[in-house]
Amino acid sequence: SRVYDNFTGWYSAAAGGTRYTADSILTSSNGLRLYAQWSEKGWGSWSDWETTPYSNAYSGGLQVRQVESKQEITGYGTKTVYHYSHYKYKGTNGSIYYTYYAYNGSNYSSGGTWEYYDTESALPVLDTPYSGVTRYNQTDWNGLYKYTWFNLSTTQETDYSKPIYTTYYRYCDRIK
Repeated sequence: SRVYDNFTGWYSAAAGGTRYTADSILTSSNGLRLYAQWSEKGWGSWSDWETTPYSNAYSGGLQVRQVESKQEITGYGTKTVYHYSHYKYKGTNGSIYYTYYAYNGSNYSSGGTWEYYDTESALPVLDTPYSGVTRYNQTDWNGLYKYTWFNLSTTQETDYSKPIYTTYYRYCDRIK
């Protein structure tokens, strides 16, 4: 017997040929050589997908376990987003000013507004605070001063450019 095969009978050739059973009548007196023929029992059903890795298995050079794997996106990384704001107003002299609160002092001209700036890169801190409040410097692409920002806060947000993959495995074994 063979562990992973079914015996299909005795034949006059190693492959194909005439099948002989206990009820067969032999008509040749020249001596008949019979060959055992076998068929594979096949494979069992696939296991459920799991995160435990499996590997193909062999016994006596015969593969006895098949393994499949797949990857799926199961989440995304995060990124820090920096949020800044300032209050922009026009002075009575016509100049534009930025401050950390809604200003309406003596040199205030009407029309001040809050502005907001969100970025994934922290802005550099200016070395001199404004009324004790930290200032952050935004520059243009040439590195030249562009705006002063205040009121820093941060959030952790989903970063869809950083998928997290999980590998799943399943197996099926050769039928014994």
